Amino acid sequence: MTDTARTTAIDAEVCERIAAEGGTDADDLVGALAVVDAALTDEHSTYEREYEYATVEGTRVYLADPAEWDDLAARLDLDASLRAAVARAHEAQAEKLLDDATAGRRAEVEEGTAIVVGTDTAEEMA
Repeated sequence: MTDTARTTAIDAEVCERIAAEGGTDADDLVGALAVVDAALTDEHSTYEREYEYATVEGTRVYLADPAEWDDLAARLDLDASLRAAVARAHEAQAEKLLDDATAGRRAEVEEGTAIVVGTDTAEEMA
């Protein structure tokens, strides 16, 4: 399973955890993630135009409409349980990426002070 999981943006640990929690066969989940990953790669520019996103460690996390999962599942012929497992895996990976990206920064803020300036405000003042 680990080798196949490496071909997607989802960590092997996340795949294993989501499969175990949902009672989904891990190999089935990894196979579905690979199919979904190929579709998402093809549609990357569409998501980039339509949704807000964050880039963490070379991985893009899109804040997409939940209906996207229904559309993907229908187009890719994923049954309801695999659709749910794939969506949970993507959510878990997004949370992990975003948490890891901000963890070190939290310690820096605690040691010093934070200053937040909106770019619109800064431009108006210049």
